[in-house]
Amino acid sequence: MKYLIIFLSFLISAGNYCCQEFNSASLFEYAKKNSPQLLNSAVDVFISDEKIKEVRASGLPKINGEFSFQNFINVPTTVIPASSFNPGAPKDELLGVAFGTPFNANYNLKISQLIFSFSYHIWSESGTQF
Repeated sequence: MKYLIIFLSFLISAGNYCCQEFNSASLFEYAKKNSPQLLNSAVDVFISDEKIKEVRASGLPKINGEFSFQNFINVPTTVIPASSFNPGAPKDELLGVAFGTPFNANYNLKISQLIFSFSYHIWSESGTQF
């Protein structure tokens, strides 16, 4: 019985010690952290900052590049009489002539710059937005 009373008194004192204190400062901080309106406003500010960055980035120079390489394993070959190129060649001799290249490489580089955009001038003289 003695141990039960000691245990209950310890439990009550620990419960009082660990309970959260509610004062105006802590309630205000809790409301600032968990207010849906403040969280939505913070998201709106973030979205507007990203839109400003997007408009600014549209005016920066853009560089696009491309490189392609093709390897033709079987180049088309045509057989013609050898006497077409060499008049002294026998009439029955044939000569294989390949038309085309065994490989092909292409490259493309494009640089563009936005000189003027009306989206930079969004305010009129009266202060209203277009």
